[in-house]
Amino acid sequence: MISVKRILLVAAIAGLGLVVWFKFFPGDEKVIRKQLEKVARLASFSADEAPLTRLGNAKELANSFTPDVRIEINLQGLREQSIEGRDRVFEMGMAARGAGPGAKVELIDPVVDFPGSRDSAIVGLTLKVQVSGQPDLGVQEMRLTMKKLSGEWLIQRVETVKTLR
Repeated sequence: MISVKRILLVAAIAGLGLVVWFKFFPGDEKVIRKQLEKVARLASFSADEAPLTRLGNAKELANSFTPDVRIEINLQGLREQSIEGRDRVFEMGMAARGAGPGAKVELIDPVVDFPGSRDSAIVGLTLKVQVSGQPDLGVQEMRLTMKKLSGEWLIQRVETVKTLR
């Protein structure tokens, strides 16, 4: 007869195995959320950011996007902008860091959906930008299309969601 100790030991080993599995092999949704946290961190900067840090963060931010990325944004109070290509994202990141007093970017409440295949995802979220020394630009609903390339989730498209006001 199987003892209670053996059953508990097998259950503990199975539980530990599951914890290890989910730690080292997280699901796509969790990976996407971590990627978005990284993007928000890299998009944020302070006025006294060192030049090499500025360059490295802008490059790493640009590498979070696909080479053919298309960004169409219309933030409240600003004119509509369209950005195409990873290189342009890098240029805009460097320009913002060079001209601005600093900014904190937050990507709030991402909702991840996998329409069709598991190599692309649609993410709805709220963008909040706080520029140092200025009131909020406000919050803006955004829609991101992400694509899994070489095992990494990259942003392929960003667009403003038009809301009723």
